[in-house]
This record gives sequence, C-alpha cells and structure tokens, in this order.
Amino acid sequence: MDLAITGRAWVGGRLSTVTIGIDDGRIVRVGARSVPADRELVFLDGMILPGAIDAHVHFRDPGATRKEDFASGTRAAAQGGVTTVLDMPNTDPPVVTRHAFARKLAIARRKAAVDFGLYAAPREDGALTLGSRPIAYKAYLGPTTGGLRVAPESLSHLFADATRNRVPVSFHAEDAGCIEEASRRVVVDGPESHARLRPARCELEAVRRLLPFVRTGLAHVAHVTTQAAARILVSSRASFEVTPHHLLLTEKDLARDVRLKCNPPLRPSTDRAFLWRTLSAGKAILASDHAPHLPSEKRGVLSRVEAGVPGVETMVPLLMARVAAGVLPLRSLVAAACERPADRFGLARKGRIEPGRDADLVVYDPKTVATVEARRLSSKCGWSPFEGFSAVFPTHVFSRGRQVVEDGRFVGKAGWGREVRRG
Repeated sequence: MDLAITGRAWVGGRLSTVTIGIDDGRIVRVGARSVPADRELVFLDGMILPGAIDAHVHFRDPGATRKEDFASGTRAAAQGGVTTVLDMPNTDPPVVTRHAFARKLAIARRKAAVDFGLYAAPREDGALTLGSRPIAYKAYLGPTTGGLRVAPESLSHLFADATRNRVPVSFHAEDAGCIEEASRRVVVDGPESHARLRPARCELEAVRRLLPFVRTGLAHVAHVTTQAAARILVSSRASFEVTPHHLLLTEKDLARDVRLKCNPPLRPSTDRAFLWRTLSAGKAILASDHAPHLPSEKRGVLSRVEAGVPGVETMVPLLMARVAAGVLPLRSLVAAACERPADRFGLARKGRIEPGRDADLVVYDPKTVATVEARRLSSKCGWSPFEGFSAVFPTHVFSRGRQVVEDGRFVGKAGWGREVRRG
C-alpha cells in the first residue's frame, strides 16, 4: 500500500486504535493489524477523524478575489480540518449558466488545494438550467449578497425540476415580503437594528413555506438561526445547517462590533442555546457560511456595511475546543461536520473512515488548545469574528491520502483538489 496510518481513529461510531491502509488515495483497509506500506505514520497522542465537509462557503472567485479566492479559501479550509468545500453561486458572474459554471470549475481546478463542489442558482422562475451537474442548487428567498432570488410562486416549478434531476436545493430561508414590510417600519439607529430589519418571523415564514416540499427529500435549509424554525425542521425531519457564528455569538455582540453583521442576523441567547441542543442531539449539519469581506467593507454606517463573516478555518477547531472541554460530544461533532453533510449531498466517498472512502483524515490533539488569532489565519480578509476564542486546530491533514497540513503548517498544493460529484 502507499500509506499506513496508525492511531486512535473514529471508526464505527467510536474511537479505536487501528491501522488505516491507504492506496491510490482511498482507504482500502481498517483494522487492528499493521499492514505493509511504502510509508507508515503513527499518531498515538491524538485522534484521527474524517475530514470535515463544509457545505456552505463563499470563496468570492470569480469576481471579488481581493476578499478570497479558491487558493486562499481552500488553504484556510485545510488548516481547519476541512477537506471538502461546497461553494455558493452568488459570485460575479453568478453561476446560472453553463458558461459561468464551466469558468468557475476551471478556476477551482487550477487553484483548489482540497476537494470541492459547486452550487448553481436557479433562474427567478425556478428553472434549473444546469440540470444535475452542480453538487446542489442554492435558492434565495430573501435579499442578500449577490442579488439572486427565487419568487415564492416559482417553488413548485423549482421542485418539479429538482425531483426530475434528483438534485438537492439549499434555501436561504428569509421571506422577502416579510423583510420588506419590516424595513418600512424600522428606524435604522445602530447595529442592533439589523435584527429588527430581518426579524425572526421572516425566517419562520420562509421555513413554513418550504414545508410542503420537504417530503421530496431534496430541500435543505441553510444557516437556521431561530428556535421556532429549528423546532419545525426537526419535527419534519428536514435537513438544515447551523453555523459557528450563530452558535457562539448573539445580537449583543453585534451591538458592540458592527463587523458581525450577517444575514440572517445574530439572535438572542435563547435561540443560541436551542441551536446548541439541536447540534448536540445530532439533528443539524454544521456549516461555516464563510463569507469574507475586507475590514474596510466592515465598518461605518450599518446600511453600508457588507453582511457576512469568515469562518471556514475556525469552524471545526472552535467546536473541537468544546469537545475538549467536555461540553459537546465528539459523536455529535463528527455527525454534524462529516457524516450528515456527506449523506445529504450524496458524497459516497466522503465523511467516514471505512474501506472504499477517500483517505480524507484529520489528526487532532485535544490537549493542545490554542487561541484564535486572525494574523495566523489564511483567509485573505485578514480578520475573524472569533478573535480570542479557544480552538483546537489540527496537527495533520490528509486529502485523498496526500498530506496537506503537517505539524500545523500548510504543505498542500494548488490544483490538488478535485470536483466531487453525487453518487
């Protein structure tokens, strides 16, 4: 075999000391016995987890590469233990045509250091112009960065196409009419007014609108922020995401730091507490909604501050610190960051340590708790909403058997990443 890695690995729902045999980028054997290999590595002090899948990133490439691109974004992903990223379509140009998809795919193939999938966006009338090629479609029910939006009356058309093509559709679930109504009544008088401009009821109304389509098995709801919406989605067994910034920050944080403006907004601590319980219970997918903007774009008058925060590099390390502190089960983190996104998006070769899967492996030492420092992160945007937070960063990361992080240092290569496909 090409490589054999021995250590305590997450296999079959628990940590076991095993040797993982790897050949041609895939896991071919997992067992207690050693295997002959050209190269052998032993990690006895930490734990080996499957590479995380971040199902929601905005790498701004093409169109806004001053903020991020596939090279810097996938480097950040690798250093945070993320070995697969799914990139959103609201770039410039937006991914709504075959030409735009092909252009973005060529860029990603040239620059990506880890594996990637590309979203596309339906037209306003709900038509899926790219068929089944994208990893998924992203439909915006409310206004946000990029201006893409699907009219509510087009949802039936959209899901008819999605069912025919068997492609998942992820929704930004904030009702546009509700937001427009709120904007007519709210006086923008400071950062705290952002949550009033996009109140919790707008998320709830959008989620209720989607419920008739949940039975297709193709609906997925991005970045859920409220207890009310999460309750409905859990009871209906729909798939949905929670983000680190909605788990770790609240609307009070936005009041002190306008850079934390994001869509949907940060919510009260009661909502945050419910999201934590949902994640711990294994009901949600963890996704970063990595949406970088430069510091110059994140200051000034609220209405002019760009919405979105970076997070792909810190997503898993922040929650690994919670695991190390004993407040989040390791099982819940692996399910949310690896297993559930692999299942949701049909990534049959990702998400688990077992024969036949890609050798996407990440080594963590829970005793090595660090502090998040933006100056040490790889994102081009140069700042983090989690400055000073505790985190456990990976020591070693393997993408399809190739080492991309060694002793905490990035050693990967642009162009190594491959496009992932469903099935």
